[in-house]
Formats: sequence, C-alpha cells, structure tokens
Amino acid sequence: MKIKIEEAAPCNSKVIASMVKRLLDEIIQRTGVKSFDFNVNDAEPKAKELIDKSIYHIFLARDTELETKNETEHETEVGLITLCESYSLYANGSYGLIQEFYVSPDYRSRGIGRMLLEKAKTFGASSGWKRMEVTTPPLPEFKRSLNFYQKYGFSRQGGYKLKVLLGL
Repeated sequence: MKIKIEEAAPCNSKVIASMVKRLLDEIIQRTGVKSFDFNVNDAEPKAKELIDKSIYHIFLARDTELETKNETEHETEVGLITLCESYSLYANGSYGLIQEFYVSPDYRSRGIGRMLLEKAKTFGASSGWKRMEVTTPPLPEFKRSLNFYQKYGFSRQGGYKLKVLLGL
C-alpha cells in the first residue's frame, strides 16, 4: 500500500459522490436513523460545481499501488476529507469546517485518516484559518471517531448539531 494525498479536481466528482454516499450509508446503518436524504446522482454535479467555484476543497487519498496494477475494477481512491470556509465573530473571522471525512473500511487504522487530517490542517493554515471545526457522527455509535479527533488535537465544545430544512 502506497498512499498519495491530492486535492480533488472537478473530474473526480463521481468518486467523491460515491464515497460520501458510503459515508452516509454507514452512519445510517450504524445508527438506525435515516438522517440524510442523499442522491448520488445529484451530488456528482454539485461536487463539480463547488470545486469549480473554489468554495469546497476536497483531498483524496489514493492507493497508488492499485494504479500501477492497472486495476480497472477498483477505484484507486480510498478516502477523502472535504472542507469549506465559514466565518464567525467567536473565531475572529474565517475558519475551516470539515464537512465529510471518510476512509474505506479496508484501509482504516493504517494512518490514512491522519494523513488526510494533516493535509486539511496544512491547507487551513495556509488559508489563514486560525481554527478548524468538525461535528462527529452520533455517539456512542461513533465514539471511535471522537477519540480519533481528540488524538489529533480537537477538543470537545459541547452541544449538538441541529438542522432545519428550509424548503428551497
């Protein structure tokens, strides 16, 4: 296994949508709650649009050994982290948000998540962000995710992630 982390291009939108679907399906399966109304066919052009506008930054983990084997049946992308910029007074201006973070199950516990997170932190620092925030999937089902983030410097801030649909 040889992993390379690269910023995604619009041409990667299909694999991005596919990985985000796998992430959301895993959350739904483990929690038993259909928290997301996600359509992979709608997500692909949306990912392309957001990347084109440079308002959504995605880093892909690619297994380059799969590329060299010319395996056409398997995607070479094995993980991703997506970021966007937000603003607040409490953060003294701009800061980064991790929106989606996924590593394929067969590649977990091999340092790929750490590599993606380091790339995200480097990108955030170069973008002038003083902080980065993330919301974990529901606990206790995703306690391992919380432990991962804490291991790499994130601290709990309390609260819950809430949503309201605006019907737009």
